[in-house]
Amino acid sequence: MKFIDLIKNLTTKTLAVTTFTAKTLATKNLATLLLTSVILFGAISLNTGCAQKPAAQQNANSSSSTGPVSAAGLAAFQSGLYAFAQTQGCAVCHGNSNAPLFAVTDVNAAYLAAKPFVNFTTPASSLIITYAGNGHCGGTSCSSPAIDPTVQGLITTWVNAENAAPPPAPGPGGGATSGPAYMTGSVSLPTTLATLMSSATPSVIRFQLSALKPAVASLSNAILEVEVRNENGNEYRFANPKIAGNTVAVNIAGLHLYVRSAATTGIGNEDPNTGLAWATITGTAPIFARPGTLPAGPLGATPLTTTPLFDPIQGGSTINVTPDVVTIGFGAIN
Repeated sequence: MKFIDLIKNLTTKTLAVTTFTAKTLATKNLATLLLTSVILFGAISLNTGCAQKPAAQQNANSSSSTGPVSAAGLAAFQSGLYAFAQTQGCAVCHGNSNAPLFAVTDVNAAYLAAKPFVNFTTPASSLIITYAGNGHCGGTSCSSPAIDPTVQGLITTWVNAENAAPPPAPGPGGGATSGPAYMTGSVSLPTTLATLMSSATPSVIRFQLSALKPAVASLSNAILEVEVRNENGNEYRFANPKIAGNTVAVNIAGLHLYVRSAATTGIGNEDPNTGLAWATITGTAPIFARPGTLPAGPLGATPLTTTPLFDPIQGGSTINVTPDVVTIGFGAIN
């Protein structure tokens, strides 16, 4: 081989090695840069508490929210867990892009997103409770196990409302044998009722909430008052349900009023046409002191609703023949 050819050959090989080395170094530098970026992004995500999940995973988690919507369940969720999540700061992530999206602005969507993470058989085993204070978001809003009992209480209230049987099954004499999550004792109607067109003060019936089943501590000395009139000789007009004697403001979701003849058993009948006006209400009973001596007429407490409810008589063709008996159920109390 000529000397000049040897020089050319060596030069070509040297250039090839140099090019390979440069490409290798560039690749290594790029890999290092990418790895550093991933580490930094992860640190930033943990610090803000809103690490992004892949879109496919977020969509899968969100779309798994199936099942019927219960009016009482939705109300209990909205006034309980949903309201708590808004004040706790959960909406920063779970109201934005991090599944489950149980704190988004649309409460119906939030309700459906939360349901798959709640155990409606054993509420204490719900995943939402497990994650509530375990520090999963890296921020202060979810890093205190002290909030677990609060979340568990809100979940339990929601589950009780969700599992309540809206229209009870008929029992002997047409009366139902089971009802919503919370039930009052039964109270007999007065033998004489103010009529609808009368200017007389409406009659009232009062339920001692110390007898509420299951018991609610804040209502142990409270009463539920309902006004009642003779609508037309064949029908009762119930109005202005209100609570007095509660030690804290109480959120109520869904009221069910049952009427039965004193001669029958069960909790009574809930008229499917005009007797469901309170079944989907949500209201708050502010603290109202219970008077030492109750007045003959209505109390001045704020009504849970001003919409009247109508139920047919059960004891005869005229209201005053035999006093009927009334029982009231609550879909949710918190």
